Amino acid sequence: MLRPLPIKLQKVNFSGFFFCLMMFCMIARGVSAQEKSKYQLELKGETFVPEANINSVLSNPESFFSSEFNGAYYVAIQFNELPSGIVRMQLESRKVKLLDYITGNTYLVKLESKADLQVLAENGARALFYLDKQHKIERQLLEKKYPSWALYSKSVIDLVVIPYEWFETSRILSSLESLDAEILESEKLFRSHKIRIPINRIDDLAGLAWVQWIEAIPPAPVDDNVPGKTLHRSNILNDGSRNLTGANVRMGIWDGGTVGPHKDFTGRLTNGEGYYLSSDHGTHVAGTMAGAGLLDPVARGMAPGALIYSYDYNGSVNVEVAAAIAAYNITMTQNSWGYGDGFVNCTQRDPYNSNSREQDINIYNNPTLIHCHSAGNSQSVCSGGWGTTTGKAAKNKLVVANVNSSDAISSSSSFGPVQDGRLKPEISGLGTSVYSTLPNDAYTGGYSGTSMATPGVSGTIAQLVERYRQLNSGIDPQASLMKAIACNTARDLGNAGPDYRFGYGRINGLHAVRAIEQNRFRVDSVATADSNLVSITVPSGTSRMKVMICWTDPPASANANPALVNDLDLTLYDPSSTAWLPWVLNPASPTSTATRNVDRLNNIEQVTLNNPVAGTYNISVKGFSVSTGLKQIYSLTWEIEPASIEITYPNGGEVLVPGSTEVIYWDNLGVTSNQTVQYSLNNGSSWITLSSSVTAATNRYSWTVPSTVSSQVLVRVTSGALSDVSDNVFNILGTPSNLAVTNGCSAGEVQVSWNAVSSASGYDVLLLDDTIGVWNTVGTNISGTSHTITGLMPYATYWVTVRALNAANSITGRRAIAKSVSTTIPSSNPIINVSGQTTICATGDTAHFSAGNVPANTYSLSGIPYDPYTITTDTPVTLSDDAVSASLPIGFTFNYYGTPYTNFFIGSNGIIGFSSTSMTAYQPQTLPNSAAPNNIIALVWTDLNPSTGGTIAYNTIGLPPNRKLVVSFEAVRRYNSTATVSGRIELYEGSDIIEIHVSSISSGINTMGIENQSGSSAVPVPGRNNSTWSVGAPEAFRFSPFNSTITWQPGAINAPAISVTVPGSYSYSYVSGTCTLYSDTVVVSGCSNASLNLTVLIDGYYRGGGKLVSLLSASQCDTLVVSLANVISPYEITHTVTGIIDTSGNGIFDFPGSTIGSAYYLVINHRNSLETWSAVPVTFLASPVTYDFSSNISSAFAGNMIDFGDGRYGIYSGDVNQDDIIDMNDHALLESFILTQAAGYHNGDVTGDDNVESSDYSLLENRIPMNLITQRP
Repeated sequence: MLRPLPIKLQKVNFSGFFFCLMMFCMIARGVSAQEKSKYQLELKGETFVPEANINSVLSNPESFFSSEFNGAYYVAIQFNELPSGIVRMQLESRKVKLLDYITGNTYLVKLESKADLQVLAENGARALFYLDKQHKIERQLLEKKYPSWALYSKSVIDLVVIPYEWFETSRILSSLESLDAEILESEKLFRSHKIRIPINRIDDLAGLAWVQWIEAIPPAPVDDNVPGKTLHRSNILNDGSRNLTGANVRMGIWDGGTVGPHKDFTGRLTNGEGYYLSSDHGTHVAGTMAGAGLLDPVARGMAPGALIYSYDYNGSVNVEVAAAIAAYNITMTQNSWGYGDGFVNCTQRDPYNSNSREQDINIYNNPTLIHCHSAGNSQSVCSGGWGTTTGKAAKNKLVVANVNSSDAISSSSSFGPVQDGRLKPEISGLGTSVYSTLPNDAYTGGYSGTSMATPGVSGTIAQLVERYRQLNSGIDPQASLMKAIACNTARDLGNAGPDYRFGYGRINGLHAVRAIEQNRFRVDSVATADSNLVSITVPSGTSRMKVMICWTDPPASANANPALVNDLDLTLYDPSSTAWLPWVLNPASPTSTATRNVDRLNNIEQVTLNNPVAGTYNISVKGFSVSTGLKQIYSLTWEIEPASIEITYPNGGEVLVPGSTEVIYWDNLGVTSNQTVQYSLNNGSSWITLSSSVTAATNRYSWTVPSTVSSQVLVRVTSGALSDVSDNVFNILGTPSNLAVTNGCSAGEVQVSWNAVSSASGYDVLLLDDTIGVWNTVGTNISGTSHTITGLMPYATYWVTVRALNAANSITGRRAIAKSVSTTIPSSNPIINVSGQTTICATGDTAHFSAGNVPANTYSLSGIPYDPYTITTDTPVTLSDDAVSASLPIGFTFNYYGTPYTNFFIGSNGIIGFSSTSMTAYQPQTLPNSAAPNNIIALVWTDLNPSTGGTIAYNTIGLPPNRKLVVSFEAVRRYNSTATVSGRIELYEGSDIIEIHVSSISSGINTMGIENQSGSSAVPVPGRNNSTWSVGAPEAFRFSPFNSTITWQPGAINAPAISVTVPGSYSYSYVSGTCTLYSDTVVVSGCSNASLNLTVLIDGYYRGGGKLVSLLSASQCDTLVVSLANVISPYEITHTVTGIIDTSGNGIFDFPGSTIGSAYYLVINHRNSLETWSAVPVTFLASPVTYDFSSNISSAFAGNMIDFGDGRYGIYSGDVNQDDIIDMNDHALLESFILTQAAGYHNGDVTGDDNVESSDYSLLENRIPMNLITQRP
């Protein structure tokens, strides 16, 4: 068990204290049972009473001391009595430095080689010994059970080594190298090293004189996956007269990724990592803790005014916490992570290890740091769930369990005790089905776990910190005080008193804040054997009295078990001087109810009394064993509770929505019979009973809000003589639904619409100022259900919401969930450009029209939320300086400026393109620019050199028809620089949308935007066009094709330009979405016309009885092109006009007056029919000429028409490709149209039913065997 210490130390003169040694020997000759308890040393490797050997050690030190290191010996010394702070200073002055306290009046000690050992005898030293390896090595390593997460290989393991005191690595390196070990990390603050060593050298490592403790490294952390606000009573702190929002309370959050981005954290979020790796879990946690509820008021967190400092847990959390305290002065930490099921040991339970010790060091060094941590979700791993917390054994942090809205424990929430029997968790919070924020301005519900419970508790405590500051000149409270107040005022759940499932119960912010406001606390200090008394008066009628003490205990040695260092005793004396001891749990029987006893394990203790007699009570705090420091600072608080009922929600000022389900909450104590729950719609003049049989133990009731609009609503709960009513009236009024926010039809314009709300007299429309997180009213008391917002900035994203008003009752309703919209700016309003004459009189006269400067293919630009992306299975592209890739597959057809592409190229200088020409250019251009490269998308066109650092990769992800191509530039270096750019380009299938997401771009001359094939048109991002700029915070932009159409009338011709040969009025309209952006009209005049009254029936459009299908309108069938051909070979076409035939096949076609007196063949063309010529020439006259193809088959040249069988004839349908023959080529083209699900006005629709499908196919199959071709003279 104990090794002798057999080498010499400097000779010590022992004369003058042999009498002391003799007396000591006489005293130590026999060890009674009481002495065994007093001197019992409890270490993780062994529990024993050290041999009282100080006499022999001091009489012959040469034979005892060995293993000197760095001029000193590191040993353990046990004292008869715990030395006082003054004695400890005297010892150190004589080269005997007490280091860590390890229970049983025993310290780890540094004895310098010149130490005066006489001081040990003078101050009651009892035993002196070295720690053996079983005291230095954690149990699982001693048992050769090596955790998988710590194994570097089968024979090498990573360990945490704690030295007796800090040594620079240069001092210990040689001893480690002799064991084939290497140092991976060193942390001076926590006096620890992470090393890698062969497994078979662990025992040798423990034998090194400077090594105090060895354990396996911890596993990688994992996530511990408005009802909470009301259940915690946070709402009444926030919404009442106190208006506590946690304002300026600095809260660090450590989670699986960084927080956000989200508007709910506007102006309050700092990314401590320096990079963005957003996580859903971390953002959800942050929203519960401190979300502002800007976009959805129901999602408001506990402390919407707190400042958030976001970190991930991928590094050393404890090191980052210390750094965040120094850098940002954080006063709270929020931690919803643990080590997962694999860490749980059902026999040994959660140990006090190096991580626990480091957490306690941070809190001990910063006694106002409130550290909140989730208990874990590993209840199912061990029988009964006992001992399943996952790395939560630190003494000074507050560990949180998960309850649901009915205060029932979750089936996953981890239970205590921890390894040394201490109480964990200490408190509970709502963590089941929690609704909160997600990255990129989203929300979600349904998240559950102690991860979700903890931020509800930490956010509520932030409100308490704010209140304490208000009442104490801005001073931060001791962390132990906030922990004591939160736990002492919690609603007791589970077994009476504390238990290993709920701790002290579910947090109650209202009771806690009153303890602060009523000054029901003391912060004081005490030394060993000293006592402090606080007297309080308990009035008659008190139902319960609760007293609690908590102190920030010094960090324990990782060797010790239990971990308690300074032990204080709490005792309550009633008016008759009866002593009441704290509640103590039995870790060997975790299901058992707590009993009253002295607590030797915990640094938090509670005494409660039910129905205490009236009188003066004395609270005693005694220093049983203050082994570290001169005195131990502690926090004391008490609560005196009368029998009562107190409503906490709804309690006044709220706006409830008709038909919604709300939970009425109240606190109660001393209720012995059923409770009656009622509501009033007229300020208490009359009451409507919801239930009169709510049990005494219940303090919630689920209520369907009535549909009556009222501003005079109250709720009341009564039981016998106990009763309470809401402090003030609240309101009932609906919230607008189906909020829609879209771009208007003018620049900087947004259209807002919503559904009407019953009894609303008007509506307010609000616009979010997302720089400061404030809603501004932009439309007041609007009578309808729509509104137009004007004067907005281009290329910006805006958030809009609406709320209902009821003037008769002076109610302002709850905001609807906000919607976002990105504004755009159309081009300047163009006119029709005319080329040639606008008067047509003779054959060959033609007017040419184009739609001004409106391109047929253009894009709108808008800002969008940044979406993080991680390169995983992407294909890397290796490029040298100023290089271009080979042609790469997009993975689908992508239309860019109206041209389809299936391949693309990557240029090393931050661009992609659809041609490789000049893609190596390193000097960015101002877009648009006709100089190559063109046809490009510029993420950040600048001079880069990926061969010196960074990653370029691409990946097509998703499934048809919703795939996207992602091209990433990650940390790519600038030319001749270490500065980098990071971002990506995304191309979307189907919509042809382009997105640019950038996480960081170093300063330089850069270009960002898109440009067409010729360099004549471009959409650059404003301020990013061949200018000096940089990006510090992530941002994103979307380039959306207008999907616009230019339509000419008559004829509904979709084209950017047309040519006309017939006089008339011609107009175009430029339509995007539902907006006609531009339109213009021009009139073409002509001479007297020669008119042709024509009758033509169309095969596929014929419906019998001489009638055609109505395609264009109820009376119109379709457009025909009628041409006039010379009667002499080669029968050249001289004139062509377009017109419409009605459903009887009749149409009037006007030709220039120059045709009068001449004869022509008539040539009939239809978009999917066989060209048909008249059998004979027709002579045009000054009066209209009539020609009927439908009445006689011989009216067509060579009788080339179909006989309908009812005495009528028509031109053949089926020449889909218009090549003068109906054959398999038409069949193939039609088949391709069917596969693409073509519909509407389409050339493939040969049957005229606005669909391209099987009926068209069937008609074509009947016509192909007929070998039909155009018949001409």
